[in-house]
Amino acid sequence: MIDPRQQHGKGTRPAKRALATARLGMTLMLAVVASTAAQAEAPSIDAQREYESCLVLTERAPLDALEAAEAWIAREGGGPAQHCAALAELALGRPVAAAERLEALAVEVPFDGRPSPMDLMAQSAQAWLIAGDQARALQAIDVALQGAPGDPWLLLDRAQIRGDVGDYDGALSDLDEVVGHLPENPDAATFRASALRHLGDYADALVEIDRALELKMDNPSARLERGIILHLNGDNAGAMNDFSRVVDDFPGTPAAQVAGELLQHFKVRTD
Repeated sequence: MIDPRQQHGKGTRPAKRALATARLGMTLMLAVVASTAAQAEAPSIDAQREYESCLVLTERAPLDALEAAEAWIAREGGGPAQHCAALAELALGRPVAAAERLEALAVEVPFDGRPSPMDLMAQSAQAWLIAGDQARALQAIDVALQGAPGDPWLLLDRAQIRGDVGDYDGALSDLDEVVGHLPENPDAATFRASALRHLGDYADALVEIDRALELKMDNPSARLERGIILHLNGDNAGAMNDFSRVVDDFPGTPAAQVAGELLQHFKVRTD
């Protein structure tokens, strides 16, 4: 399934692999500091600053960030240092190492830690997905959901993983629950339309993707998805219009790349 959460930024990573950065990014993590069970007290201001500086470095110079995190671990930096090291590994293109670090850290942090063990297992699932190991990704997200059953964001992640392994019935089941909790979330609506399409329910898929675009018009993956669904419903003119809009309005995105390839395919067929 196309991941609508990763279509706005530039990059060449395939949409199926894009899920992992959704929660691993600095935007989410700057606000929280991990703590190990042995360090349950709130971190000092200095430790918090060091953590934030390390996270910033993972984006600019991930190798330097990893070295800094390892040195901090040696100084008993605990959970914050371990977490920064995991994110640095991911930024360096080592998703397996990142996933393993995150899973190990999830065992150490208290249940009510920030991030919690469930957050860390969800991040591990996302890292396994980047690594192409959908089975480990599914195992990790299932563990996260055991700690937070019914969490709509975790269910959204699991739906994406289930879609990647071809379990569209399972994905749709998760997404039905997500939409019940987050009825105005355009990403959930886009995922759900994609699942319905893969299950051959093109009529309901079109209704759902139109709803996703009503919720957020400037969503390139939703526009791409609607083009695909329109084509399957026999509306090739409408499909080409949607693909052209994605290419024109969202250049450099994964959605634009796919839309351009589909436009070329239509052109070859009609020439």
